Amino acid sequence: MSIELPTLLRAPESLVRFFSAVTLSTYRQGSAEDRSTLLVRSVRFLGQVWTMVEARIGARCLIATAAQ
Repeated sequence: MSIELPTLLRAPESLVRFFSAVTLSTYRQGSAEDRSTLLVRSVRFLGQVWTMVEARIGARCLIATAAQ
């Protein structure tokens, strides 16, 4: 069974796109303190998205292994 990454990544990709648009808008309007806080939040958010992607890939691999 092959893992279809575009299918797995579709939901996180739209989340990242939305978050990026909001982040960029806020970054342009914010003070230096707001920008540093925003950077920390952005890194945390992207880490959470990556964890979700890893979990989906791992679940697919386990299902494929169990099916064999």
